[in-house]
Amino acid sequence: DSSLGETTHLVFKLQSRLMTSLIINFRGFHSDDFANGDMCPKVCKRFGMIRDWCKSKNIEEMSKLLGDYAFANTPEKIKKTADQYKAIGSQEPAQFFEHAAFHCGRIQEDIMERTKMYMRSVCDHQAKGIIAVGAFSPAMWTLEAAPRLAELLPAQRIEYIHMGKSCWALEGPKQALQVGKLLAKCLAVVTKPRYQSQDEENEQDDPDAPLIDPEIYRRAMQDLERQRQLELHFKENVSSLAPESRWWPISELRFMWDKVLLIDTRPKAQRLVSWIPGSVAQEEVTQALLDKHQGKTLVTYCQLGNSSSTYAQSRPTPDPRWDDAKILKMGMAGWCFEGGVLEDASGKLTIDLVAAEAEAKFYPVKCNVKVVGAKGGGGPFKALFGRK
Repeated sequence: DSSLGETTHLVFKLQSRLMTSLIINFRGFHSDDFANGDMCPKVCKRFGMIRDWCKSKNIEEMSKLLGDYAFANTPEKIKKTADQYKAIGSQEPAQFFEHAAFHCGRIQEDIMERTKMYMRSVCDHQAKGIIAVGAFSPAMWTLEAAPRLAELLPAQRIEYIHMGKSCWALEGPKQALQVGKLLAKCLAVVTKPRYQSQDEENEQDDPDAPLIDPEIYRRAMQDLERQRQLELHFKENVSSLAPESRWWPISELRFMWDKVLLIDTRPKAQRLVSWIPGSVAQEEVTQALLDKHQGKTLVTYCQLGNSSSTYAQSRPTPDPRWDDAKILKMGMAGWCFEGGVLEDASGKLTIDLVAAEAEAKFYPVKCNVKVVGAKGGGGPFKALFGRK
């Protein structure tokens, strides 16, 4: 689901490696003259409000926008949808709101930012796939954007989600089932369908039928609980070490690589197994190194945020930027939950990492965590990996 549109450019960049794709509710691809029209200032103002609501986690105000994004034609349905939205929103981790606030801010600052990004990202290879749009989506934001995308991706086709606006997930089991069918059509391009369905008009949809493998669902729920516990741990343990103004949201890091110097403060034994690509080890940090990265924000990270907070405030060099050095919010565990990749010592992608027992429980299920002593090195670590 392209949501604010920030993921579609990745589809463009990966076209040469994709056999098929499904883009749901692609948004924000405007005509050249949109920025000079009467609607532009209104849209910018609106995204400014949404950004502020996301920053303050004002779910009550956010729920009032549902008329634009969810289909409900009676007061009862509107209230039910709004209540459902509030219930879901109250359970979302902090990254959800930080991510939305960051991108709403980018759109407010430059309404054509997404359009420019799409135009830069288009490549020659075109994979087949589907662009799915809610049939009653806001015209300016979604319905008009999808055909423009289709012009850049001629191998794609547009399908409309019946009786849906933008938030198809709030439309209930039948809508989710329809999206599932679109996914099945995509998968049919690359693999033999497991089930041979009847013609569309003869199908009897069971809204209660499971739409996801039970094991995948179990792991997803386990990850969601771990992420909540990680957020709670970070607030309880790091807030006393560093004020919230020094926490650096992971969603911003993804889009600002060239503006930060990322410093890994974990023990060397842990870094040999995996680290966040592009970071430097704390032992390598000298004033000479920092001088080469003038103008960049210093961002430190460890497993969960504790030791990186202490390191950032220890001022290891005379550089004045340490006065406002940032701590990567929820550390490397948070990075993994956000879908960030890890590299091993040779530069290859990996899901392996080493952590103390108290830290390992905060990582996603997909990570292959080797549990070692509290100091993160020696003993069983050497036996597992054979490195000094």
